[in-house]
Amino acid sequence: MTAHTFVHTAAITAAMLAFSMLPSLCISCASQNVPLPPAAPQDDKPVPTNYPADFDINPNVAPNDYRADCFVRSENVLSYEGDERFTYRLGIDISRHDGRVNWRKVKKSGREFVFLRIGWTGYQSGIIHTDERFHKNIRGAKKAGLDVGVYYFSQALTEEEARLEARQVIKDLEGWSLELPVAYDPETIPWEWARTDDLSAEQVMKNTLAFFEEIENAGFEPMIYSNLRWEAFFFDLEALSNYRIWYADYREKPDTPYHFEFLQYDGEAVKVPGVKRRCDGDIQLIPIPLGSAEMEVELPPASASAL
Repeated sequence: MTAHTFVHTAAITAAMLAFSMLPSLCISCASQNVPLPPAAPQDDKPVPTNYPADFDINPNVAPNDYRADCFVRSENVLSYEGDERFTYRLGIDISRHDGRVNWRKVKKSGREFVFLRIGWTGYQSGIIHTDERFHKNIRGAKKAGLDVGVYYFSQALTEEEARLEARQVIKDLEGWSLELPVAYDPETIPWEWARTDDLSAEQVMKNTLAFFEEIENAGFEPMIYSNLRWEAFFFDLEALSNYRIWYADYREKPDTPYHFEFLQYDGEAVKVPGVKRRCDGDIQLIPIPLGSAEMEVELPPASASAL
C-alpha cells in the first residue's frame, strides 16, 4: 500500500479523528492488527464512507469488490451471504494470551483455520521472542484438522532486524508445513513509548520486503496484516500486490477501498468453544470459479419464438 498523504491541515485532522475510531493494530492482547486493498471505486457500486474524503485511493491496487450488504453478523459470528461470486469459512487467531486451547472443540464449532502467533519483538527492548505456547498450539491445531497459518508481531527498526525476526520464524517452523501464509504484523504502540514511534513509511516497507524475502527463500508464503490506518499511511499496496492481505476492521462492515482475503472482524470479542476467553474472530473470503456447480443458475425455458 502506498503511504498516502493529506494535503491540508484540516484534512489531516479529519483523518486522524476517523482513524482514532479504528482498532489499533492489535492481534492478541499485548498490541497487534492489519489487511489488503481495492482500486478506484466504481460508479455503479456504493463507496465506503468511513475513511476520510481525502484518502488518496490508488487505482493501481485491486479494489474491494465485496458487497457490504452480504456481511451478516449473528451475535459475534460474521458470515458472507448472498454473493454468488464468493464462499467463506471461519477461523480464529490465537496467542499465549488465550491460554490452553481445546482444539477439538474449536474444530467442532465450525472453525476451519487458525493463525497462531509464532513470536513477537519487545516494543521497548527489541528482544525477539517465540510465543510460549506456539509449539503446543500448532501440534494441537494440526491434530484437530485445522488449517494453520502464523503471524509475527514485529518491532523491527531496520531491514536486518526484520530479517532476524523472519529467521526466528523459520527456525520455529522447522519440521512443520503450513496451509496458510506467514503474516507480518508491524505495529505502532499508541499508549506508551515504543522503539518504533518514529519509524517512517519508507522504512516500514523496506522491513516488510526484507521479512518477506527471508520467508519466501525458506519455502513459505508471506502475507501482510493491516488495517485502514496502515493502508493509508505506511504500506505501499501496489508494491505488495502479489501478496495476500489479512485486514483488521471491527466495524459492522469492512471499510477499506482495497481488496483483502482474510478479515479479522472482532478483536478479543468472539466466544468460541474450546477457548477459555473471548478471542479474535476471522473470516476467509474465497472466490467461486466461474462454471463451478455453486455458480450454476437455472435458466428459464426458451420461448417458442426462439425455437
